[in-house]
Amino acid sequence: MRNTFFLLALAASYCGFAQFGANAGYVNVNVKTESDSESASGFSAGLTYEVPLSGALSIRPELQFMSISSEGESTSFMMLPAAFMYNIDETFFLQFGPSFKYHLEDSDEAYKNFTVDGLVGAAYSFTDNIYLQARYYLQLTNSLDADYTWKYNTLSLSVGYNF
Repeated sequence: MRNTFFLLALAASYCGFAQFGANAGYVNVNVKTESDSESASGFSAGLTYEVPLSGALSIRPELQFMSISSEGESTSFMMLPAAFMYNIDETFFLQFGPSFKYHLEDSDEAYKNFTVDGLVGAAYSFTDNIYLQARYYLQLTNSLDADYTWKYNTLSLSVGYNF
């Protein structure tokens, strides 16, 4: 019981320093198969929650909606990135971490709706509330159950606001 109370108190103390936010931006997706590569573009929008871990390190879990289209066809994803952010100085941050992606459309049985990405990026804060970030998501798992390779690698440019 004491351990549970201690963990709850510790978690609550971090909530006082945590910061909610929202961001939106442009995405460019490169769809790679074994024999071809094509790109599509779209937008992303989502909510963020930044929690400081130490003086220069914080984590920003997010819930993002991403929609892309190419040649009249579109598809949508929900993404759950968990970006670790290292503060170089007061305004510049490096980002890295995992991202989990869920495909929202119905698909055939060979297509996996859930995939895992790795993300790297950078962000620049203009004020305490407004920032610009660029990220690259490298899909680590295959989108197909078959032996054929199908991966979405994504470049994202977004503007965010911390409340």
